Amino acid sequence: MPFELLHFRGADKILKKKNMEHVVKVTCESVEAFLYGTLHKGGLLRQAFEECDWRQDPEKLKILPGRQYTFKGFRKGVAIDGNFASYEAIWDSLLKLQVAWEKKTIEAGIVFVTGERSEKSPHHSTRELIEKELELLYPTISVFVTVAIFDLGKPGAYLEANAKGETASAAEDLQTRGSL
Repeated sequence: MPFELLHFRGADKILKKKNMEHVVKVTCESVEAFLYGTLHKGGLLRQAFEECDWRQDPEKLKILPGRQYTFKGFRKGVAIDGNFASYEAIWDSLLKLQVAWEKKTIEAGIVFVTGERSEKSPHHSTRELIEKELELLYPTISVFVTVAIFDLGKPGAYLEANAKGETASAAEDLQTRGSL
């Protein structure tokens, strides 16, 4: 599976109440399709969120008034944030969501993280690490949050495939996985 959703503190109930379960699934599928095997993800992630209507109102993306800190997306009281550069970016996203939740500007949040783990990591899976950390961070981080763990393949895989003239097979690989 290209992504896995983990719900904490009843976030799944909030998404269900807001009829957003399908929207979140489609958004994750779009993000996976846009980013799988890419090297530079920032612009493509923004484009995926725009196409899924998570960036409609730039003012709603702001976390604090008068500051430039923003979420990656916002829709119906739910904010999305995340960074695929490293797992540790989850802390930054959780802090942003917690601040907005405490200020009552969001009802729940979604964090996108990479599922890639270092071979040196004592944790066998990203899921295990997230479950343990969110348990340890409570009550400091108490926002209703869904964490989406992505396997986006080897960064730059499509650049390498293109250099070898294998672009068509890379696109077919995505279609076979059901992402396009």
